[in-house]
Amino acid sequence: MKTNILMLLSFALLSFTTFDQDKIKIQIIKPVEKWVHQPMDTIWIEADVRSSEQLHNISIEVLNLNDSVVLYNKNIHTHSNAAHVKEFFINPLIEKKGLRLTIKTNDHSGKVTASEWLNFSTAARKKKSSK
Repeated sequence: MKTNILMLLSFALLSFTTFDQDKIKIQIIKPVEKWVHQPMDTIWIEADVRSSEQLHNISIEVLNLNDSVVLYNKNIHTHSNAAHVKEFFINPLIEKKGLRLTIKTNDHSGKVTASEWLNFSTAARKKKSSK
């Protein structure tokens, strides 16, 4: 009797449908991890997102690791199985800061289905020499 109940519970758990994160691949192409950007540089964000199931939303966020201020964010609504993200923003920082790019996918209910991130940074503005 216990064996039958365990088998039924196992079968129920295995048949429960969830969005499998292994089916979603996020490959960040740009920026390059640990790359240092100068003030006023154009920072390119490029990534490939592929899924065996239909995607709903791709969110992009660049966060200042020093104070948690979001420097850039965008949501891309899609219903395809693949998307090529190509965005940019101008680096507004004049001090050396650590940044984190996070790309996430969400289902129709808003639940995060996959996430990928990398760290890069900005350099301090060069001081003009007085002669």
